[in-house]
Amino acid sequence: MRMPNHPRVAAIAGLALLAACMSGPEASVLPLAGSAWRASGIDMGRGAMASVVQGTEVTLEFDAEGRVSGGAGCNRYSARYVADGSALRIEEPALTRMACLQPGVMEQERAFLAALRSVATARVDGERLELRRADGSLAVSLRRADAD
Repeated sequence: MRMPNHPRVAAIAGLALLAACMSGPEASVLPLAGSAWRASGIDMGRGAMASVVQGTEVTLEFDAEGRVSGGAGCNRYSARYVADGSALRIEEPALTRMACLQPGVMEQERAFLAALRSVATARVDGERLELRRADGSLAVSLRRADAD
């Protein structure tokens, strides 16, 4: 049996193959891109989640260019991220260097930034985002910023 020789069919097949092979940042950052979140719980390194220190806000915003940024309770931070399905990696963040005197704020910030660096997976469930480590333990729990 002879296959039809249609240039359109060949072009469409070629485009479909190209789309399936795309692995650039445009394809990997779409699920979280454009979303903004507020932390509701942070693993403080003692095996238990802690609420955000009263009077502070810990935020996480994903852009379409593979950057994540926000407030860590005292300082602002920014880092590159790579998302592929449920896998998420956040690189070492750059941050401002203010010192905050409110008790617990600097400890919270250190724990939050360490938790971000340890993230291996992300799971969105409605208005909630869970960031987990490779061992499955919860690093940070968040709620959509516009849900409050």
